[in-house]
Amino acid sequence: SSSKSDKAIADLRRWIDNFISVSQDRPIDKVTRKDVEEFIDHRLKTAKTGTVRRELNALTSLWNCAARDTNVITPNPFTRHVIPDEGKDKKARISYSDQELVSLYQSCKDRDDEIRWLTALIIDTGARMAEITGLALSDLVMDVDVPHMIIKEQPWRSIKTTGSRRNVPLVGASLWAATRIVQNAKTDQFFAFPRYTTTKKCNASSASAAVVQFIRSQGINHIAHELRHSIQDRLRNVECPKEISYAIDGHAHQDVGDTYGSGYSLFVLKKWLDKVALQ
Repeated sequence: SSSKSDKAIADLRRWIDNFISVSQDRPIDKVTRKDVEEFIDHRLKTAKTGTVRRELNALTSLWNCAARDTNVITPNPFTRHVIPDEGKDKKARISYSDQELVSLYQSCKDRDDEIRWLTALIIDTGARMAEITGLALSDLVMDVDVPHMIIKEQPWRSIKTTGSRRNVPLVGASLWAATRIVQNAKTDQFFAFPRYTTTKKCNASSASAAVVQFIRSQGINHIAHELRHSIQDRLRNVECPKEISYAIDGHAHQDVGDTYGSGYSLFVLKKWLDKVALQ
C-alpha cells in the first residue's frame, strides 16, 4: 500500500541520515568496515541491538543496489558485523492476567465508544492493531452461523504476510465490539473505524496510542500488542493445537505443509476460541 511505501521510504532516509551523521557523506566505495563499526558503536549508545540490526540490514541492501547501479565491485562493508550482546536487551512481552482482561473488557462496555470497541475487538481475536484499525465495515460479517471478521490486504492497509489473510470468528469481547460497531454505523459508513482509516491510509499508530492511553488509565501496565500475546497464551493453556492458534492469529506458517488446502473451518476455530472467550 502507499502508506506502507511512504513509511519504508521515511525509515530508509532516517537510517541513511543516522549513518551519515557518524561517518559523513561519501561515495559508497569509500565506506570502510571501520566506518560501519563506528556507526554500530555510536547507535548502541541510544538504540537497542534489534534496532541497530534492522538499520544495518537496510544499509546492506541499499549498498548492494547502489553498487550494482555504479558498477562498484569492492566488498560490501556492511555485511557480517557482530553487534555486542545482540538480543539481550530485548524486552519480554508479558501477557495480561485473566483479572486484567476481565477488568479491561468491563471498562470497554462501560465507556462503549470507538476506542473501546477497537480494544475489545483485539481482546478475543488477538489480531494486529493495523488489521483491526483498517477493517472495512463489510469485513465484519455478522448475520451468519459463525459471525467473523475478514482480514485481507486492502489499498489503504497492507497485511504482514500472505499467511495473515484469514477469517477469524467473533466471540466474547470481540463479538460484543463488532456488534456495537455495526449497530452504531452511519448509513453511508464504509470503514469500521473511520476516525483512523481513509481510502488512502490506515493510521494504526494513532489508534494504538489511544488504546494504550486507555489501557494505562485503567491501572493496567501493558501495551495493546500484548493482547495478541495473551490470546496465544490463553489458547495454549487450553491445549489448542499450534496450527489452529496460528490460523486464528495469522502467525507465520512454520511448515510448508501448513500452507496446503483451504485451512480450518470457522466452526473449528470458534470451538477453540469459545474455550477462552470472555463472557
